[in-house]
Amino acid sequence: YAKHLTASVTGGVTVNSANIVIPANPATQRVLSVALSLNTTASTPGPKTLTIINPDGQGKAYNSIINVIANRLPVANAGGPYTVCLGDSATLDGTGSSDPDSACGDSIVSYDWDLNGDTVIDVTGATPTVTPAQLSALGLGVGPHTISLKVTDSNGAGNTTSGTLTLLANGSGCSDGNACTQTDTCQAGACVGANPVTCTASDP
Repeated sequence: YAKHLTASVTGGVTVNSANIVIPANPATQRVLSVALSLNTTASTPGPKTLTIINPDGQGKAYNSIINVIANRLPVANAGGPYTVCLGDSATLDGTGSSDPDSACGDSIVSYDWDLNGDTVIDVTGATPTVTPAQLSALGLGVGPHTISLKVTDSNGAGNTTSGTLTLLANGSGCSDGNACTQTDTCQAGACVGANPVTCTASDP
């Protein structure tokens, strides 16, 4: 029967195959569903009408039963703000980016970073590490810099956002991420903690 079942969809949707879903007990149960494989590459967005013709030549149309959604732009997230000591590497994080059509199989396939505003891609990847030599070659010195991240999905749609990367001068205050140090400063390209907290035993 499946070989004689035909289906069509309006709006440029191609039906790759249409097969009857055989019930668990075909002797006593009616066929209630049909499995369709569709290709929407050439279709237009919006609701579509599905027409199914059974092996006996009887047809039925189902209006607006299929809704084709146009590809939506991915959402770019550059992470940060980033603060590093001059002479240290900067690790960027674009993993906060997302694709609203991921449930349909779409995904982000590229992450392109512009670090000095010249519209040229400087580094790529979701979490690239930029070396001190690269930062220097890009002309990034002490102070805040606007960076941008462009993400592109598997359908070629792209979206761009910006973030901030600040380079701190030697001797500037920084944060080494250690709560046990009270005074952190940039020294020779690294954030060094000092004045550790001294904890005393509690009175009994």
